Amino acid sequence: MQAAQAEKPSTGKTIGRMLVTGGLLIVIFGVILPQIIDFNVVWEAIKSLEPTDIAKLLAGAIVLWFAQGWVMAAARPGLGVLKGTLGWLSSTCWANLIPIPFDIAVRFGMYRYWGFNTEQFGISTAFSGFWTMFIKLGLPIVAVAAQFSQGRDAPDWLMVIAVIGAVALLGAIVVFAGVIRSESFAQKVGDIVGNMINTVLGWFKKPPLEGVADRVLTVRENASDTVRSRWLLLSAADLTVIAANVVILVIALRAVGVSSDVLSWVDVLTGYAVVQLVTVIPITPGGVGVAALAYIFVFTRLANTEASGLSEEVLESTMAAAVFIYRIVTWLLVIPVGFALQFLWRASVKRKTGEDPIAVAMSGTSSPPQPSGT
Repeated sequence: MQAAQAEKPSTGKTIGRMLVTGGLLIVIFGVILPQIIDFNVVWEAIKSLEPTDIAKLLAGAIVLWFAQGWVMAAARPGLGVLKGTLGWLSSTCWANLIPIPFDIAVRFGMYRYWGFNTEQFGISTAFSGFWTMFIKLGLPIVAVAAQFSQGRDAPDWLMVIAVIGAVALLGAIVVFAGVIRSESFAQKVGDIVGNMINTVLGWFKKPPLEGVADRVLTVRENASDTVRSRWLLLSAADLTVIAANVVILVIALRAVGVSSDVLSWVDVLTGYAVVQLVTVIPITPGGVGVAALAYIFVFTRLANTEASGLSEEVLESTMAAAVFIYRIVTWLLVIPVGFALQFLWRASVKRKTGEDPIAVAMSGTSSPPQPSGT
């Protein structure tokens, strides 16, 4: 199958979205957070990190990267964890900066070079995306159960979030299962999606997109076997990602002096679960700003202030420092590492083939190369 063209985002839309994102970040970091925390306390807590704490955080980051690579490999037979990790880092560095699908274009170019066609790429991307979303929507329910397992009543706000997640999860599962199990249901979903797409295209005076339902049916026929054979493996990979994130958060909290008496691992899991639900729809690249605000909201409501021996403001600022450290490790660090790996990989491929595989994938001007082990 010939590779499809990856659409180049327009410069105007890119700039517009970046301005909107910048405005949101200014509001979050310049207006909202200064009303809640003391940035001087945050900075002092970050500076107090010991070399052993930094080593633990970096080790956690590496484990997390390979776990994300396992997710990619679990969704695409034949990819492998190493290529999955390279693809995830090389594409996520874009997703963490720009709120448009540059990351998809980069990953498509890499998969294409490795010998996977457009349909295989689409199935693996949709499968991993949907499955990860299912787990994110269900995490608040797990958090509620974990709170009860500790002999505590879950707060009302957490119960509301868990109910929202459960309703969304049920709806997503019904649609996903219906598409996989029923050709007629998949046809209806394809018609609905096609109508929605064409309505939006009509607003911009664009011609309608034909054959959306047929494309859904084609993908469905090939995706069913992948879902049935690999859902368990993908679930294990996603759970490993969750565990790695929670462990990094715990390390960051303990490194700045927030003990388990103040915030237990159950509280940390609860914070992670809430943030995953809040950021299912990426308002900002990588959830930057929004995620930090959500973590601080949850942790300040679950923390045992008396056990900390600190004032409420100092404790909130200290927990915010841990959140920022966690975000540096899991969000910011991916950007330089991902760009460096992507640059080296693209340069290596270009020396061998004379083509930049990602640029070719975005332009759609060349036929796919032969599968490569690179």
